[in-house]
Amino acid sequence: MKKIIPFITLLFIFFCLDQKAKSQHAISIDAGYIKNFHNDLNGLDISSVYYFNKKWAMAFEINRFFAAKKIIKNEEGELSALDFDLNLHRYFNLSHKMRCYPIIGISHTSEKELNLASKDVHHINFFSANTGGGFLFELNKRWHPAVEFTYAWSKIFNQQFLLVNVAYEIDFKKH
Repeated sequence: MKKIIPFITLLFIFFCLDQKAKSQHAISIDAGYIKNFHNDLNGLDISSVYYFNKKWAMAFEINRFFAAKKIIKNEEGELSALDFDLNLHRYFNLSHKMRCYPIIGISHTSEKELNLASKDVHHINFFSANTGGGFLFELNKRWHPAVEFTYAWSKIFNQQFLLVNVAYEIDFKKH
């Protein structure tokens, strides 16, 4: 994990200093459904994607996983979570309207375990390295539904996520 943070920081600085990336192409506001397969949690994704240019983008995501009943340490409980992700995307055109992209990034997860009998609460906080990929379909210049699969690697445990969302793009580039 400690090795991935400097790598992503260097990539971010490289693209900010790149002559073509100096002027922002666009930003999007995204919302969608996210599934955590490791804990079998369902959630809401709210994110924003900063497009450096047509090929590179940085996504900031907030994922709220709603409380679900679980057996925690042989007791009935509830588990919920909150994720903050910062992911770099590299887009490849598959057709005029369809793009695919690999994902690399970092995330911070905060899980809350609630024991329903004793009302004891236990919090788990950890960082992960994210890898994965996605597909984006351009309905028009503004609306883009997408699907992503991400694998988060951490020292505590690894997690798999499926995200289905829709983005509204705001283009700031002068034509």
